[in-house]
Amino acid sequence: MASSQLDERPLLDAETTQLVIDGRKQLQQLQQQLQAKPAPEGNVRDMLEEQLAALRAAIPQLDTPFAHVLREATLHVLPQGEDMTRLEYREGEAMDLEVFRRGNPANRGDLVPRRFLTVLSAGGEVPLRDGSGRRQLADAILEQGQALTARVIVNRIWAEHFGSGLVRTTSDFGQQGERPSHPELLDYLAWRFVEQGWDLKWLHRQILHSRVWQQGSFWHEAGSTTDPDNRLLWRSPRRQLPFEMWRDAMLSVSGRLQREVGGPGKTIDTPDFFRRSLYLVVDREELHPVQRIHDFPEASAHSPVRVPTTTPLQQLYLLNSDWVLQRTQDFAARTADLPVDDRVSRIWMSAWGRPPTERELSLAREFVKDAAGDPGEERWQDLIQSVLSANEFYFLN
Repeated sequence: MASSQLDERPLLDAETTQLVIDGRKQLQQLQQQLQAKPAPEGNVRDMLEEQLAALRAAIPQLDTPFAHVLREATLHVLPQGEDMTRLEYREGEAMDLEVFRRGNPANRGDLVPRRFLTVLSAGGEVPLRDGSGRRQLADAILEQGQALTARVIVNRIWAEHFGSGLVRTTSDFGQQGERPSHPELLDYLAWRFVEQGWDLKWLHRQILHSRVWQQGSFWHEAGSTTDPDNRLLWRSPRRQLPFEMWRDAMLSVSGRLQREVGGPGKTIDTPDFFRRSLYLVVDREELHPVQRIHDFPEASAHSPVRVPTTTPLQQLYLLNSDWVLQRTQDFAARTADLPVDDRVSRIWMSAWGRPPTERELSLAREFVKDAAGDPGEERWQDLIQSVLSANEFYFLN
């Protein structure tokens, strides 16, 4: 990593990238001149605007989003300047580092050549000599460290489907981590996963088509007595939806979910932003309050497990949030042209995946009647909000 430096640039070819970088500098200069105080006079303003238009026409990729990338370069601290610490980046150069004794870069030990971790190397020492060695490192993780890498990936996918992994310490497969509950199963899935070319879709299908995943969440005394923690998976664990899945579910039932793939993300507060929560911006410095109250982990630290909570703030958000009220209105509008009983059934099926019981249907009929005994649209919205706020929508059975 000492031979890699963080950078920010468009994901274009090298020639076009340099054009965009230079063009943005010119664009910024021209915009500063246009916004200068006092403002430029008419002829000068017209000339600047013509230059801006010509620049955009010459480089149509000027508005291409920049991405965080790594470039091949080493950083050297030279004994020059006032503080004798002038920084110099040497492009295209790779270097090895000495051991920093007790972590002190001023107290250096033996030079250590770039290589893969020997504890994970199946075929002896694997040197990393191609530039910084990042690409070789990635190859070694999938080849030399294949056994561990495949187990870790399989375990994480399993944890997403079952709430906890076959190894509960998903980020620690070492001596301090927990032992797997089903070691033979973990080994089998890891072996088949590699055999299938590291195909994640194959792995998901293999799990979702299994009888253990297709179980219900129903409790029974025999299983609870033998295995109260459900480590042997005698039933499906009942789980609270993470905030992102819950938000996507709300957008889906209200008919607002936009399924476009790719492109930049936006913040939760952006009006009319109905894309999947995958595209929500996460601010590492200041996590959004809505994400915070719904257990979104701190983005500045490693969080191997999402810890779910149920708090009054979450329920108050369901009751009072403008965003939730808008989704309720959208849901009501989707079903507005249906007869009462059909409308109740559509709401139940969309939100809970089942038809209403006779008692629920009767209660819903009574609830939506206004003072004149007719179904009122505001009462329908209240009914829908109560359905979307219920545990049956918020939890996965």
